[in-house]
Amino acid sequence: MSRKQGQTAEQTREDILRAAARLLAGGAAKLTLEGTAKAAQVSKGGLIYHFPSKDSLLVALAEQTVAAFREDLEAAQDPLDGEARSFTRCFIRAALSPSVSGQKTRDSMFLMSFLLRHPEAAAVIRSGEAELTEQLASDGVDPDTLALIIAATDGVHIAPMWGGKEKTAAELERITEQLLALTRV
Repeated sequence: MSRKQGQTAEQTREDILRAAARLLAGGAAKLTLEGTAKAAQVSKGGLIYHFPSKDSLLVALAEQTVAAFREDLEAAQDPLDGEARSFTRCFIRAALSPSVSGQKTRDSMFLMSFLLRHPEAAAVIRSGEAELTEQLASDGVDPDTLALIIAATDGVHIAPMWGGKEKTAAELERITEQLLALTRV
């Protein structure tokens, strides 16, 4: 069965990817083809139709993770911001949006740390990171300022994983405004 009753093959594929991500959030050992099929409510054959191997499933998870951040970037674009360094401002808004903070970000970071241990999936993530880094570097922000912006956005998400305080929406807004100001200098 390549799809669930009443769903397109693409919808079933997305269900499988969501199930795999949920399993990984519960611990890497839980991600098996059998466990993923069960969690997605498809037969193992249905899962294998979409993902013939665990590696192909991991690559698809990596592609989905990179695409999700690209979607966050698109959503954070300000159509009225035609000034220089607008992509960096878009990055700041996307990275510090309350909708991408919290548990969603921690789950994504855990997923990426797992995927980076698998060569084919790591290649997808590194390619997405290289593309993002190139876009940021060519946006006209001073390299030292850009390094500070990236470190700050990373730190906001990493600190809670090490026991630091989760930022409130108001704190995220203030940090966002301070970083945006650095791009207008």
